[in-house]
Amino acid sequence: MSARLLETMLQFLHDVDISWLRYGIAILVVLSSIVAQKLVSSFLAKKLKSSAESAVFFVNNLFFAAINKPLAVIFVLGGIYLGLVICQLPIAYQEHIDGGFTAVLSCLILWILVRLSDILMTVIGDKLSATNDKIALQFIPLLRRALRVLLLIVGVIFIVQNIGVDVGSLLAGLGIGGLAVALAAQESLANFFGALVLLVDRPFKINDWIKINSVEGIVEEMGFRSTRIRTWERVLVTLPNKGLANATIENWTKMDKRRVRQTLAITYDSGEQKIQQFSAGLADLLQRHAEVEKDTIIVRFTDFNASSLDILVQYFTLTTVYVEFLRIKEQNNYAFLALAEQLRIDFAFPTQTLHVHGKEIT
Repeated sequence: MSARLLETMLQFLHDVDISWLRYGIAILVVLSSIVAQKLVSSFLAKKLKSSAESAVFFVNNLFFAAINKPLAVIFVLGGIYLGLVICQLPIAYQEHIDGGFTAVLSCLILWILVRLSDILMTVIGDKLSATNDKIALQFIPLLRRALRVLLLIVGVIFIVQNIGVDVGSLLAGLGIGGLAVALAAQESLANFFGALVLLVDRPFKINDWIKINSVEGIVEEMGFRSTRIRTWERVLVTLPNKGLANATIENWTKMDKRRVRQTLAITYDSGEQKIQQFSAGLADLLQRHAEVEKDTIIVRFTDFNASSLDILVQYFTLTTVYVEFLRIKEQNNYAFLALAEQLRIDFAFPTQTLHVHGKEIT
């Protein structure tokens, strides 16, 4: 309907051939586009204000800020283009105007897309901040830049193609230089993709206690190229992400409980009755400890060693915090020692007995 109206108006102007009337209408169209832009911006602002109390206000505000300026330019640009069409310029000029209008409009659309990509990254970053995911948050600036670069490359190719440049030959020339750059940055790219693998798999996060091969400590920082681990000796070890993506990673922080496994070696003169009493007493002490998982307790007389009778004691603590784990283990060890003294059981240590001319020498 609007196209037919415009065609009718142009035919009328052509028939009457009144130049000043065409120019006047063109100016009126440009002014109308400016007024329309102001009205649309005012309408969007009112809508945004009415949703200020809603949960989507933050996103709406970002979206309005992103499209407001480019949309204003598009309205005015559309009015100018329509005004130039009404003026009925020569065909040679009109072709240049059409090409220029297409290029500028493409730039404005690219501008909007870049701003919308920033909104997307801001919203994702806000969600990750709520979960305190420090590793993923470190990738937000990189993803923001990568998305911008991708949009700019695609947008420039589209614009260059629309102004008549042979994009195929241009890309072929750039491909040779890109290959050289890719070969030079091969190691950095491998570490970057290693970081992406770690981000997706999430084998650990910041402040986790992990062990990778011979390196054990707390994860302090994870970057695009490497991960830094603070060992127990307070040494900061930097590991390339490429190696981490293929390594076996032990995450001690993700344990749901900690195991204590120890062997109590008592002397051979203890006797069967004392061994049974001692084993039963050890199990009872562990059962009564509030921070020991009851279903995991194992106390068994297992071995006849060279210089001792060995009792295996195994249990799990409910806490995984290393300092608390040591405290529970220490409490139990003191209780085991007191029980041994009560039953007059001696702990064994390596000894040898030599028989020299009928006499025993220990």
